[in-house]
Amino acid sequence: WTLYIIGRSGLCSEHLSTTVRKAYHTLQGLATQRPFKGDDCINISYNRLNQDYQILHSLCRFFLDYCGVAHQVGNYQMFPFLVRTDILYEKFVYAWLKSHLPANFEIKDQESVNFGKVVESKIDLVIYDKSTKQVSFILDTKYKIPDSKPSNSDIYQAIAYTTLKNSQNAILVYPKPLNQPLNCLVPNSLIRLQSLTFSLEDDLEQSGQRFLKALLNNIIQ
Repeated sequence: WTLYIIGRSGLCSEHLSTTVRKAYHTLQGLATQRPFKGDDCINISYNRLNQDYQILHSLCRFFLDYCGVAHQVGNYQMFPFLVRTDILYEKFVYAWLKSHLPANFEIKDQESVNFGKVVESKIDLVIYDKSTKQVSFILDTKYKIPDSKPSNSDIYQAIAYTTLKNSQNAILVYPKPLNQPLNCLVPNSLIRLQSLTFSLEDDLEQSGQRFLKALLNNIIQ
């Protein structure tokens, strides 16, 4: 039942949806599907014969309750897990821009680039001009707050990606404003390097609109 709910949620990527469907069809011949609630997954007595199901039941309750995690103490036991907030932030910025970019732009995420056919890397976000098919922006999301300014490695990475994609706009995206924000031309090049903020602490729609306005106001064609 939980796999059925996950498969219909629309929250999974295409690859993950395929995995969920395969697991669901595999279990169809082994178990009868019937509805369950999250509460059905608690107050179960475990012993050495069925203790392997305890973590699985916790996962089922998590999805069946259809709620996110919080920092507050709840009434149920739950196994610990980590959330890759850097990936979550990147995917959020991507999804917001995909829905709000002007019609003449399109955005792609995790685009592969090769350095001399030896090293392959992936760019967080690439924004294209639909009419010219040229790269308008390279965006590198950073879910961290530097002490004062971006690290050298972050700067070098953004410049390298922008150079490889023949773009002129390298953007480092942070969840909070930097003490020393960047907005400068890279020496001996036409690349403008900027740090912009997509805050998660304010109204997300307003934060997104401020970010988008700042992004488009400084575009170099």
